[in-house]
Amino acid sequence: MLKQMMNGIDNEAGVTQVIVVFAMIALLGASALVIDVGAMMAKRIQFSNTVDAATLAGVMELPTQPNKAIQLAGEYVVANGFDLVDVTISVGDNDRSLTVVGNRRHDFYIAPILGIRETTLTVRAKAKIGPSKSATGVRPFGIDNQNLIYGDQVVLKEGGGDGENGNFGAVAFDDSFGASTFRYNILYGHNGEIEIGDIIDTEPGNMASSISTVNEVLGSEPYARFDNYNPDSERVWIIPVLDDMDVSGRDAVTVVGFAAFFIEEIKKNAGEAEVTGRFIEFTTSGEISDTAPDIGVYAMKLIE
Repeated sequence: MLKQMMNGIDNEAGVTQVIVVFAMIALLGASALVIDVGAMMAKRIQFSNTVDAATLAGVMELPTQPNKAIQLAGEYVVANGFDLVDVTISVGDNDRSLTVVGNRRHDFYIAPILGIRETTLTVRAKAKIGPSKSATGVRPFGIDNQNLIYGDQVVLKEGGGDGENGNFGAVAFDDSFGASTFRYNILYGHNGEIEIGDIIDTEPGNMASSISTVNEVLGSEPYARFDNYNPDSERVWIIPVLDDMDVSGRDAVTVVGFAAFFIEEIKKNAGEAEVTGRFIEFTTSGEISDTAPDIGVYAMKLIE
């Protein structure tokens, strides 16, 4: 009888040991899941954020410099601790979109004990550009809605014009008129936001003396060129495109879009000031309009 009791005790101890072993395996597996899955998710979030930032940085160079867009996106990837081999970067939609696809191997730390060694982190981002719905820092000049030739040097005359040579006239925002406000808006741009559909006023009178303020803008960046400038260059003017500049005196006009103009020179001619420069394509932050004409100022949007 005693021997049978001892055997029972031994059997119970063996069962307990088996249970403990299985419990430890289960606990180890759970730990692997908690630690490794947590680390994997953290790395994936970091990877996804990097790809999003790289896409938005690169798309800023579109539509004019697709190769630079790809290069800049790649630089953002590397700067955030990942490798170029981890991503595929492409430009599409007639240089109107940038896509970055990331595939990166992630090694587990504890899970290999359970036979799970690695996984692949897959992320994707796509951004597009389109005509901007609004703009800030708008300069106090306007042009008629017209087809622009980007990169060709044109003379923009202070005063009315038929638009064939990009002629512009002075405008005022928020019912703020006069030479001092006009000069301020030349130097710094309008304080508020201008949207498509807004009503603004033409600014009559000879503003030639006020336009001389442009020399201060030119002097701030004497070596900038229309094909090589900083994204925040003061020599890049955003100007409103209007439904009709053929008005007499002060009159209301409607904003239908925005154009970008790189100023290069100012000179006096027959008592009027003339600003020479080039229309360019320019991408900035903002909201895309589905109805605005494509006149060179674009906003960007992350769509995937």
